[in-house]
Amino acid sequence: MDTSNQTNTLLRGGNVEPVDEADWFSWLAFIIAVGAWFLIALLIRTCAYIICKQKDKVSSSCNQKRFDHTISKEKSSTSRRNSTSSSATVSPITRTIIYESYVMDCYIKYDDDGKTRSGFTKIQLKHNGKDHGYDICGMCADADGFANITDGHASYNGDAWWIQEVTGEDEERSGLKVCNQGTFNFALGRFDGSWVANTGSRGIYSKFEAKSINTILLDIPPKHVSFDVPVAIPMSLEQEKPTISKVDSSV
Repeated sequence: MDTSNQTNTLLRGGNVEPVDEADWFSWLAFIIAVGAWFLIALLIRTCAYIICKQKDKVSSSCNQKRFDHTISKEKSSTSRRNSTSSSATVSPITRTIIYESYVMDCYIKYDDDGKTRSGFTKIQLKHNGKDHGYDICGMCADADGFANITDGHASYNGDAWWIQEVTGEDEERSGLKVCNQGTFNFALGRFDGSWVANTGSRGIYSKFEAKSINTILLDIPPKHVSFDVPVAIPMSLEQEKPTISKVDSSV
């Protein structure tokens, strides 16, 4: 008996069973199936991401158009109110107080998607001398970060709007703009109104009150008006009745 061949066979794994080719095909099919599933999942996710980005882009564009329309509407309304107020005759007794400047540091509370948030706003109104009102500038610090007031107008009677924009230093919220609309009560240092952002969010101010106010009245030459003033005239020996004379005065 030849033991050398037997030894060589054992050394070479002579008693190991040969691998079935069907098992290799099963494993290969499994790997291909897993790879195909992964590619399909990646493709679906990529398509969903692209669709969402396009949807967000369209939504953002619509929100921006509505935001621009709101600003345009407020500017147009302000112009009409200024035109009406400038053509109206103002009684010297009820004449509106006009300020050279009006500065108020305000504590604010506002509604944002069902949540109440708070912040601080510094409003500076400066008489512009051209369209019967005030230019608005200032700053705001709230839940959305720090923002500068870049544009705005208030009429003599308090109707106002202004735009605040998040500065470029805040990369996460850079480009966020908010349009505020409402009415100032200059005597009490309050503002009642609402806000709308270029993201589509909107809400109202539940509190907008000044903690400090600094004002400078505008020095305007008084308008001359003519009205009857009763003047007491001494009674003469003939007991004449007192008369009413017409004089000019100014307020």
